[in-house]
Amino acid sequence: MKIGHLVLLLCLLLVPLAAAGEGIEITETSSRTILQPQETGEYVLHITNLDAKQYQLFIKAEPYVGIPSSYFDYVLIDPNYVVLDGHSSQDVIVTLKVRDDAPRQKRYQSYVTINALNDEAVSETYDLQVFALESTDAVSLYFPDMPETVEPGTDLTFILTLTNNLQKDLSNVDLYLVSDLFEHQKTIELFEGQEKDIKFTVPVAWDASPGAHTLGVRVYYNNDLSGTASIPITVGENTNVEEHVETDDGLLYTEIRVTKTNTGNTVTSSSFSEDFSLIQGWFVASTLEPMVQDSGDMRWTFTLEPGEEGTLVIKVNYRPLLIALLVLAVLGIMSYYLFTHRVTLKKDVLKTKHGVEGVSDFKVLLHVKNNTNKSLKDVTIVDTLPKIIKPKTSFGTMAPTGIERGDKGVRMMWKISELVSGEERIFSYEVEAQMKVIGEISLPRAIGKYKSGKNRTSNFASNRIILFSGVMEKVKKGLKRSS
Repeated sequence: MKIGHLVLLLCLLLVPLAAAGEGIEITETSSRTILQPQETGEYVLHITNLDAKQYQLFIKAEPYVGIPSSYFDYVLIDPNYVVLDGHSSQDVIVTLKVRDDAPRQKRYQSYVTINALNDEAVSETYDLQVFALESTDAVSLYFPDMPETVEPGTDLTFILTLTNNLQKDLSNVDLYLVSDLFEHQKTIELFEGQEKDIKFTVPVAWDASPGAHTLGVRVYYNNDLSGTASIPITVGENTNVEEHVETDDGLLYTEIRVTKTNTGNTVTSSSFSEDFSLIQGWFVASTLEPMVQDSGDMRWTFTLEPGEEGTLVIKVNYRPLLIALLVLAVLGIMSYYLFTHRVTLKKDVLKTKHGVEGVSDFKVLLHVKNNTNKSLKDVTIVDTLPKIIKPKTSFGTMAPTGIERGDKGVRMMWKISELVSGEERIFSYEVEAQMKVIGEISLPRAIGKYKSGKNRTSNFASNRIILFSGVMEKVKKGLKRSS
């Protein structure tokens, strides 16, 4: 019985100890709570897990911080989420900023709340307080109303409020506005205790980079720095691109010159499109590669840096087609006159006698025709036979006007005083071989000449004939005519 009472007594003593060990403990390691103007307060809080289990802690500031009725610009917590294992601890830094226009020589209070996300029973609040001192500068200043955003290429208008903190009038107070956007300097005077609003209107360059910038103000009195302030400025994004198009039309030729200029402050893409038919598209050339739409439109895209200028030249040129057509026409005309409007001389062979020993006798025909549109005077036809064959005395409708024998063979000549347009003459003669020929016999071209209207001599020639033993083949290598 006594042992049972002892166990019960021990349990009653341990229960309060276990309950007292649950939760977290917050202690202040260091702090900065007496603040000069523009100075921030700071607390270093040491959070300890009094229990054996892990706590997931979320730390948040007073929800009213930053609203117009609050005297705090912000309360920042780093980190605001902490995981503490059993009986472990960690420091958290809390930073406070009193508004620049908050009354001075006054104490301001706020707080942070620490909640365990994995245990609703664990929740602690820690009070914060700072004291705002009066400015020790001769002049204090702040921006009561600064625009949130300014567009590039426009004027930034804002008010700077200055207060004379000295018990005397101040003259020759120099203000310096410094920013990567602009610089400005102004000299003013302030009476004793005076609060003065100064309006500034400064230009912002059209190519000012978009995003956050900082405007700083320094005040000098008697060459001593008497006050400073800074405020962020946000420059908006300007994607403006100017376009200039010139069109130059000529004979079967069009040139379109497109110039795009990025007058904004950021990298910008801009396009130019032109509607060409399918046939026109074959003759389009450009300095940039186009993207062809399903409808047949062509679209060119520029990507330009701020201030950059891009040029596109589009050429629609039908002249090569015209030149090609003209060349084809000229070739056609030349071919027509070459093969139709000229004097032709054709040479044929009729075999009259042959045997196993080869060709012995055959007949040669010369066809001369005037394909021109005018009569020809003094037409002369000359044909030559190789030495191994000779002509017989049998000739066709017209015997040669002359026959000459030489070391290389026999040369025969026919002369026609006039050959009217479209007229054709045929000269024929028979030949016999000096010996039986086995293999190949080559008959040279017959040649001719005539007098043109300007008393110029023009020449023409026939085809060449090759005979084989037992087989006759005519090889025509084209009609040749030269003037």
